[in-house]
Amino acid sequence: MKIVLIHGTDTDKSLVRYKQIIDVTKGRGWEIVYIDNGGKLNLKEQLVGGSLFETEKLYVIKRASDTDDKTLEWISNHSKDISGNLLVYLTADAPATLAKKLPKDTKIEKFTLPQNLFKFLDSVYPGNHKTAIKLLHEVVENEALEMVLAMLGRHFRELYWVQNDAQSMKLPSWRTSKLKSQAHKFQDNSLSEFITNLAEIDVNSKTGKGDLAIALDLLLLTRLK
Repeated sequence: MKIVLIHGTDTDKSLVRYKQIIDVTKGRGWEIVYIDNGGKLNLKEQLVGGSLFETEKLYVIKRASDTDDKTLEWISNHSKDISGNLLVYLTADAPATLAKKLPKDTKIEKFTLPQNLFKFLDSVYPGNHKTAIKLLHEVVENEALEMVLAMLGRHFRELYWVQNDAQSMKLPSWRTSKLKSQAHKFQDNSLSEFITNLAEIDVNSKTGKGDLAIALDLLLLTRLK
């Protein structure tokens, strides 16, 4: 069995790669089996139950939680004897334990966003407009403004979520704590207003009614003073 792990914070690029593998698999006439622990059979049971006379299969896991440690250990020990291929696609960095328990010959493809982008996102809060604008300009030297806007929008939706319903967020505790700290720096309805401003900037830039770079600078300058 050949195993491929696709993961990382750059979900746009990882999704392109994931779709590429799926399209190639379909083009070969292989069967694609999506693994879900909520189903009748888990991955190990499906792999063991396969017939030698069936068509080639690609097993797909899209959540780390759908493969427990015992199953990963079993796959690592028996992968050479199993027909078919396994694709693990995660829209985040893979847990260290998952990567370590997969066979050594697993092909790992990691797509990572630049660290200065995360520094920029963490810097966007009231009273910090100078640093935020400086970091924004550093990021867009190598990254598309449209991508930065999309990441900023997603980040602020998380800030709004953690400010209003933190208990429902299924994130690591350190990540939730970090979001809470940043969200608490915004008062009243300023988070929701910031999100509205981002949506307006997005629409205006796509319809030719405004310059995206200037609009983001002005937003940071006026909202973070």
